[in-house]
Amino acid sequence: MSISTEEPEEIPTSSTHRPILLLDSQIVPHGQEEAKALRSLNQKTYALTKCFDEDLLVDTDMQEEFIKVFQDVGWSEFVEIPEGGIVLLTKEFLMTLRTDTQREGTYVWFRLFNIDYELTLRQFSNLLDFSPQCTVSEDLAGFNSVEF
Repeated sequence: MSISTEEPEEIPTSSTHRPILLLDSQIVPHGQEEAKALRSLNQKTYALTKCFDEDLLVDTDMQEEFIKVFQDVGWSEFVEIPEGGIVLLTKEFLMTLRTDTQREGTYVWFRLFNIDYELTLRQFSNLLDFSPQCTVSEDLAGFNSVEF
């Protein structure tokens, strides 16, 4: 990894509506490959892990402050996803995650809430909150994801 002085690319966003996944039937595979991936993902067990302890927040009178902090950083809607919806969203993301190294640069595709996203590798890196100072190698020729 090396240090880059480039500014991070802006990540495309969708409309402002608040979609939500509540039922398995809301995940619609587009093609046989996605259907196969979804069948495989449905056979897995998912453990939900919270990044904070709600009881501790209540016991320490920090619940309101915690909500304010999440609002201030723009994450207020993020914490409102129901736990079952997180599993469904994870399945939808994983069954649709693809990369394309055939054209100039590397592109990543995925779907969330039935909305398709196409990002450059740099945008995807930024979306995952990797440091923008880390250079992303877009030369993935010869990379074998099966062996990885």
